[in-house]
Amino acid sequence: AVAAAAAAATSDHHSWGASTPPSLPRADDAETVPGRGASATVEGRRVFVGSPEWVERQVGAAAGTAAVLGASAAAHSAATGGPAAAACSLIAVAVEGEGVMGAIALADKVRPGAAAAVRRLQDMGLRVVILSGDRQPAVDAVALELGLTSAGTSAGAAGSVAMGGLLPADKEAFVRRLQEGGARVAMVGDGINDAPALVAADVGMAVSGGMEATAAAAGVVLMGSGDVEAAAGPGGGAVGQAADAIELGRSALSKIRQNLGWALAYNLVGIPVAAGVLLPEYGVSLNPAAAGAMMALSSVAVVTNSLLLRVPGGAARGGVP
Repeated sequence: AVAAAAAAATSDHHSWGASTPPSLPRADDAETVPGRGASATVEGRRVFVGSPEWVERQVGAAAGTAAVLGASAAAHSAATGGPAAAACSLIAVAVEGEGVMGAIALADKVRPGAAAAVRRLQDMGLRVVILSGDRQPAVDAVALELGLTSAGTSAGAAGSVAMGGLLPADKEAFVRRLQEGGARVAMVGDGINDAPALVAADVGMAVSGGMEATAAAAGVVLMGSGDVEAAAGPGGGAVGQAADAIELGRSALSKIRQNLGWALAYNLVGIPVAAGVLLPEYGVSLNPAAAGAMMALSSVAVVTNSLLLRVPGGAARGGVP
């Protein structure tokens, strides 16, 4: 059942399929139901992988069958020294004509540096929110480890910083509610379930290595690690790169304002002088060659100021609050 499930998930580039062994049976006719699961034909059998409720409906199993198996798998994880049962996401596996075959308990691993990357975003004055299709307890566990919530905090309520059990349309609706409240939203995603929210956000950021549809929906592709939570080292992985992108955007906007201000002031002074406004009173005038040289000097100043963005630390110095 595990091999069949992995084959079905891998055929659709599901994130957990990448953690399975490469020697898997061939999967054909893969289909995805966003926010629910995936199915494929493996060795002549139709295999369904996804949320327990969805899988049960696909094979006509009694309600709760997959959930019971999932709870057992999560309890086994905790009993054998793995993640706590509450922190596990449950993936059910079923075969058409055979019913629910089993369940897999998975837990998100927050890598070193992720919490620091989130704090960096918060220090930039940004509100950080997790939108996930996973079970709320699993999302709460990640939020706690990232420092977004404290122990005993209920993270699933309205206005929360960590929301689970969301379908793609729910994520999009959340983004639009923030925008209706006057917020500007940047969304980072790595899966097809994030695509609608990426399109709706003011700035959509896709993680390199994710689904092609996600990259197509985003305006920015982060060329770092292949998952949103990953943060190898102090850079913070995808989350750290999102902070870099926002900081660079702020700095670029600051440079645009600086260059416009410089060009306006320079021309307000230079054009009247070139036109001879100082000639009657002070005898000062500019010949065409000098006026042309001063115009070129203005362009050089603007370009040089813009190139400071490429200097290490230049973006930070040019940024706006």
